Amino acid sequence: MAVTSPPLRLKADELPEVWFNQVRKSDTLNVHVRLVATLGTEAGTADARQALRSLGSTLEIDAVLLYEDETVVEKPRVLEFHPAGQSMSIDLRNGELGAAVSFRCRIKDVSSSHQHRRFRLRIVPVRADGLRRGATDIDAVVQFATTSAVEVKARPTKKRKLA
Repeated sequence: MAVTSPPLRLKADELPEVWFNQVRKSDTLNVHVRLVATLGTEAGTADARQALRSLGSTLEIDAVLLYEDETVVEKPRVLEFHPAGQSMSIDLRNGELGAAVSFRCRIKDVSSSHQHRRFRLRIVPVRADGLRRGATDIDAVVQFATTSAVEVKARPTKKRKLA
């Protein structure tokens, strides 16, 4: 039996290669996520539009902190969203592919505290108001996204003056 891909997928923009988390406490990573068709073909786009209609008016998403090798960061409270409790949902009322949401977050630990491993985010679909509970698994309709890896450092290194 062949495994088929969901007709829709989340697509996250690239993160910077290095991010400094202690320059200012108000500094955050800005993450932009779009909902796109998995296949770029005309048939794939038709399947995606049909799947999009099944989702209803909103698609709730969440983010999970991973290491670069995609193992989950088990240490609690390393990932923090700004502002806390912000809604992370994609508004689908216009019925078009490419609907997007942006959110801000901080990774509160530096890579050196995690054996110099880089971090990435996995953006996962959580719930769609159009899917009835138990009718269709959200993962069968929307595939998760994984961001590029980012090295988190405390602050930029100061340049030494040569005497």
